[in-house]
Amino acid sequence: MTHNDELPPLEALQAVLSAYRLGSFSAAAAALGISHGAVSRRVAATERWAGLRLFGRHGRGVRATLDGERFAARIELALAMLHDSRGMGRSDHGLDTVRVGLVQSFARLWLTPRLAALEGTPPDLRIEMDIDNAHMALSDARIAIRLGRGG
Repeated sequence: MTHNDELPPLEALQAVLSAYRLGSFSAAAAALGISHGAVSRRVAATERWAGLRLFGRHGRGVRATLDGERFAARIELALAMLHDSRGMGRSDHGLDTVRVGLVQSFARLWLTPRLAALEGTPPDLRIEMDIDNAHMALSDARIAIRLGRGG
């Protein structure tokens, strides 16, 4: 896969995200129901496409590089937006949207694993996440989760 206008396959992006979340190609393979080699090939193809090194060895697993963390956050956001676009043809009338502003590390480590439990509860609730490590525009968010001094 070369870097061009063609996007990497969804399966490759899912392998990157799974390895990122689980910290291991073996764990990602088990979670996806594929071989370790398949995860490795999909990650390598995505790295070639992106022109980035996404992971480095860490003990018996892998750890995302800074580029890898940024890439994974963008994949998560893109897939969430794609998921949210499902059913856009129907009216959003009556849906309440809660916009949550938070930093990427908190989203990945704490909120994302709990998000599925919130989605659709109540049925007319839509959750939008604004993930930004550098600067959060609090005026756009109904809920902001930050670490540091208030002000």
